[in-house]
This record gives sequence, C-alpha cells and structure tokens, in this order.
Amino acid sequence: NNVGQIVATENGLCTFEPIVVNGFTSRNSLKLISFSGQLIQDVDPPLFSSFAVFRVSMVASPSHIALFTRNANNNTSHILLVYDHDLNLAVSKVIDGGAQYYVPGHIAANGDDLFITQVHNTNMVFDGALELPFLGTNQNFYLADFSSSAITGFSDVNIDDSNISIYPNPASDFFIISDESGSKGNTLVEITNVSGTTIQSRYFNNGENRIDLAGMTSGLYFVKLYLEENPSQPVIRKLMVK
Repeated sequence: NNVGQIVATENGLCTFEPIVVNGFTSRNSLKLISFSGQLIQDVDPPLFSSFAVFRVSMVASPSHIALFTRNANNNTSHILLVYDHDLNLAVSKVIDGGAQYYVPGHIAANGDDLFITQVHNTNMVFDGALELPFLGTNQNFYLADFSSSAITGFSDVNIDDSNISIYPNPASDFFIISDESGSKGNTLVEITNVSGTTIQSRYFNNGENRIDLAGMTSGLYFVKLYLEENPSQPVIRKLMVK
C-alpha cells in the first residue's frame, strides 16, 4: 500500500512509517536519522488519522522535505506537508476533490519547486494545476507546480556571505543580530513567517542588536535585513523560534 517512505538529505535519512503502539493503536511517524544511525528527530505529521495512511509520496529538495498523501478515508481530500530539513513544519495545504482510489498521487522536486501529479474524477482544487489528457471514463490527470516562493513567501531567498549572523538559533525569548559587515547607516530588519506576513519591523545599527520575541509562536521565520548599500537585495537568515 505504499506506506513506508525514505529520502536522504545532507542531515541524514528521513523516513515516514506507521508504527503500531499496541493492539489497534498506531501513530504516523516522520523521523530524521543520522547516517550513523542516531535518531535526531521524531514528529507526528498532522494527518487526518493516527492509523496507517496509505499511498504516501515523499521527496527531498535542497531546502525541504515534502509529503503528499490522502487526507480522508474515501479519497475525497489530499494534503501537502512541507518541512525544513530539521523537520519543522513550514507549509500545510489541503487539496479537496475526489481522486482515483488505486492510482496514488506522486510528488517530485526540481530544485525547491515541488510537482504533484494525481488522477481525479471531479474538479480538484489546486492553484495553477495543469489538466492533461488521460484515458479513462470520467477521469482526468493533473500536474501542479507548487513553487518555492509559495513555501518561503519570497520569490528568491538570497543568502550572501556578508558578516551578519543571528544567535541563539533556535531562540525562545530573544535573539541577537550581529552585523560585522561594515555597512553604513541604519539597517531595516523585518521578521516574516513562512507565509510572508511581516511579524516585526525595525531599524538597527552596526554591531550587536537584541530582538525580543514576545508573543511569537514557535516555528520557522525569516529575518530579512535591508542594508543601506543595497536595499533591493536583502540578506535573509532562517530563524527557529521554540
């Protein structure tokens, strides 16, 4: 039933499998395991059931690990889950509409762009899906491109080699931006979530600057720094809030 899946990243091996806890109790487990066999992370994907979810498709891209699978027992809904390489959930997107039961959906990657295919028998709801001819009674085939900009909230994430760092990372109450790049004037810093919504915005000078995280929920954020010398090309750093 295409239950177990495994992909490799630079951090180790990522596996998906349903685990029997006892009797008829089970859980769906997404694990990150080092190449030496050490368990690094074990999370429960937010799926519709804790029981075995059949026909899971999983892929690793340079920045993400993505799963595409059923989101209902009767194949009327599917879900796309996108994690970073540390298994922090970045995106959860539900795709509603009836699908062909015996033809599981598949996900593939080209860079950080994700491509999903599925055979369906109603009007699937997925932005930008391309309908393709398919031989079958009242059945259709679609190919959808879920671009990296939809995951990060930016059309291009630019990580340069300037002497700018943030710490501690992960952070809980605050983090510090250390700017040793020699930039002149004030620097605008914006903190955005994975949807691209600005959570904080302020200016700071060279050196070390403390940013409080009061009121921010745990998860992945992006710290965008607009240097006065090149404001159109921000320096972007990932920040995990725990």
